[in-house]
Amino acid sequence: MKLLALLTPSCYDTYVILHQITMRIIEIKGTNMDLTPAIKQRVENKLQMVAKLCTKFDPCDVRVDVGMTGKHHKKGDIYYAEFNLIVPGTSFRAEVKKDDLYAAIEQATSDLRRQVRDYKEKLRDAGRSPASSRSDESIGAHHDAYEVAA
Repeated sequence: MKLLALLTPSCYDTYVILHQITMRIIEIKGTNMDLTPAIKQRVENKLQMVAKLCTKFDPCDVRVDVGMTGKHHKKGDIYYAEFNLIVPGTSFRAEVKKDDLYAAIEQATSDLRRQVRDYKEKLRDAGRSPASSRSDESIGAHHDAYEVAA
C-alpha cells in the first residue's frame, strides 16, 4: 500500500487500470522521435482492448516500440509500431509499418488481438475431442449399412 502512495496520480491511474486486467506494460519506447503523452496515451488505450483478452494469462507483459524507421525518410511507410506480448507458454509479436503513426498503432494492436484470440481458441479446442472423427465414424457406419442393403 505504501508503494501506491508514492506514485504520481497519472501513474496511479494507469497502474490500477492495468492491474485490474492483469497486463503489465514493461516499456513504451519511441525510436527516432519523441514519445509524446498523446502517443503514449493512444498506445495504452489500444492495449486495454488486448488486455481484456488476456485476463486468464498471468503474468502478461508487453513491450512497445513506436517510431520512425529512420530520420532521413520523409515519405512512404516511415512510421512503425511493434508490440511484443509475453504470456505463460508463448509470446506474440506484431509489427506494422505505415505512413501514419496512429494507423500503425491501430493495425498492430488489431493484429495482436487476432493472435491472442486465435491462441485462446486453440487452447479451448485442445481440450475437446475432434468432431470430425465422430462424424467420420457415423458416416462409415451409414455407408456399411447401405452396402448390406444393396
